[in-house]
Amino acid sequence: MKRLTIKTICIFVVILLSFELFSITMSASANTDENVAPIMDVPSGYDLFEFGNLYKENKFDVETNGSAATVANDEQNEGILLSGKPSEIEKVTFSLKDKVDLGSYAAGRLMLNALNEVRFPATVEVCFDENDTVSVKTARQKKGGVWIGEKNYCADISSLNLSGEHSVKFRVKFNDGVSDKKTNLLLKNMLFVANSLPVVDVNIDESLGTIDAMNGDAEHNTECYGNMTINVPNGYKNEYSDEEITTQTYEMEYIRGRGNSTWDAPKKPYKIKLKKKAELLGMGANKHWGLIANYYDYTLLRNKYTYWLGTRMNMEFTPKCVFVDVVMNGSYLGSYCLSELVRLDENRVDIDKLDASVTSGEKLTGGYLINCASDGGKGSFSLPRGDDESLYFTVESPDMDESFVQEQYDYITGYFKNLDNAIGSDNLCDKSGVSYKDYLDMDAMIDYYLIQGTSDNGDAFSNGSSYLYKKRGDKLYWGPLWDFDYVAWAATDYQEFGEDYDLMSYSNYPWFKSIYTKDSAFKEKFISRMKEVGELIRESAKDGEEIDKLAREVYLSQYANHQVIHSQAKDEQYDFEVDNGSFFEQPEITYDKEIDRFKKWVTNRTNAVEANTDNIITEEKVARFYSCDELFYEYYYEGMWVAAAGYIFTVVNKTDFDIPGAAYTIVYRFGYWGDRSRETEII
Repeated sequence: MKRLTIKTICIFVVILLSFELFSITMSASANTDENVAPIMDVPSGYDLFEFGNLYKENKFDVETNGSAATVANDEQNEGILLSGKPSEIEKVTFSLKDKVDLGSYAAGRLMLNALNEVRFPATVEVCFDENDTVSVKTARQKKGGVWIGEKNYCADISSLNLSGEHSVKFRVKFNDGVSDKKTNLLLKNMLFVANSLPVVDVNIDESLGTIDAMNGDAEHNTECYGNMTINVPNGYKNEYSDEEITTQTYEMEYIRGRGNSTWDAPKKPYKIKLKKKAELLGMGANKHWGLIANYYDYTLLRNKYTYWLGTRMNMEFTPKCVFVDVVMNGSYLGSYCLSELVRLDENRVDIDKLDASVTSGEKLTGGYLINCASDGGKGSFSLPRGDDESLYFTVESPDMDESFVQEQYDYITGYFKNLDNAIGSDNLCDKSGVSYKDYLDMDAMIDYYLIQGTSDNGDAFSNGSSYLYKKRGDKLYWGPLWDFDYVAWAATDYQEFGEDYDLMSYSNYPWFKSIYTKDSAFKEKFISRMKEVGELIRESAKDGEEIDKLAREVYLSQYANHQVIHSQAKDEQYDFEVDNGSFFEQPEITYDKEIDRFKKWVTNRTNAVEANTDNIITEEKVARFYSCDELFYEYYYEGMWVAAAGYIFTVVNKTDFDIPGAAYTIVYRFGYWGDRSRETEII
């Protein structure tokens, strides 16, 4: 299958959106069900308190205490604007008329969003029940008179053990030394974050490098320095440790950005290297860790769920990860996964390491860590497939850009070429009669391909997130699993298919088609294992089982996250005008509906994969898309469907699939938009 380039996808999107001559039939998704029961009932105290609305609705008591300062609702900037001299503003107090109800859940952090003018730094003192008081910083506006540069700050209130109902009062306190001249301060909103998960509190010394510089570096070359405290709720345990885990502080060698597509999102992922190896939250001791944002996955759990599957399937070296909340220099960043990273180490991919001194003998045979992409460096290589197509790989370990050893490069690239030649032969053996099974571990391949195929991972085998490793004196193995939060498990489809799932062809997976069609033992074992894994997945999607357990674990954290973090899923919600002038209003995306959709999707997808094992391998076809008899797009593909840029194309009348020139209806599904249909022909 010829993969779409980013440029092609962009052109394709423009073409599709520009053609308004199609007849459009809008149909609501099954995911519009308003009766999905909430996994947990969250008390109202954990909703975002928007001060402008509260003031407008007369839910604030304002006591001026003789102050000359003015208090006004600033609707344009969505907040309460305080104006006057600092000494006058400090006299004003605000009280919520209704008590804040935190229910049975203890609050861990209090997040506040407020802006001060540049020369008038301040804090907001928040008092609970006329007793406990905490101070929260205000952020500086970027330009005088313009209220931009919104940045929340939060205070640790876990020691107050706040649960149940509480009265809340506010007042502003300016920093010492500010001029007592007229100024303005904007109070925007407040949020309580439940003390339900560990909090990774990253403290950066910005005199050595700023957070803005780090976040602005797409190449991830800018590092920041400081320490990291993992604050753990009392009595906290997880699946990786039988013992209670306690709060600890760790010195960082650095923190920097990581990731590709997610890096451009509002919620950014990070790589942390500690100065000393440490066992974090029960996971194996290491210096290298990732803060995974899961931005495109509204459920926030697809990565962790996939690693749970890998562990249950006894796949080697499956990463561990733990749900956490993240705070950086006092600013709440949202709900993340603190995760192990894929690298050679005794607590990660535990195989022998190669140093530059190894040039021959048994040691030269391992270990190697390889990903399925080319980074253009010295460790990159490819295997030609014909028609200007190739399989691309990069040796991650040993790091050949740092220390290139010709003998090591020649060994591992030669190993891949011999394997490729064996798989390409009629008897699946190389010229010396060595079987592909002596080069490649069949069981690891089956499990890895089953997860990639069943999850419908659009990134599988096409970027640096697909891995292989070569043990010393042993075979090549597929794995570990990595990166399933973006284009896997229908993360960004925002819709629910029915039971008539169309299969993504395995034909484009490296080496699969040749082995599946030539080795009956492989095919039999693949189908048998598919049924075993299918049972595991179906069981995990039942009410109260693993997916629900993970959702419950992260529920309070996601509740805060989705109120603070701009979400792509919410961007997908807008009205779409159909030909007759009417509008299709998309249903609201909620966490509970997304969990429900995810459970149904994995169940239906698994059933469809099992029911269509004969269709896994298909011949290449050409889809030609016409408008008013004019060809406007041609796409070569294998299998029953292709996905690009969020559009899903389904061949409807499959019974005539192999008849040249037969007419087909191509159904375009646009998330919640419904269906667009257009007759085209398959050649």
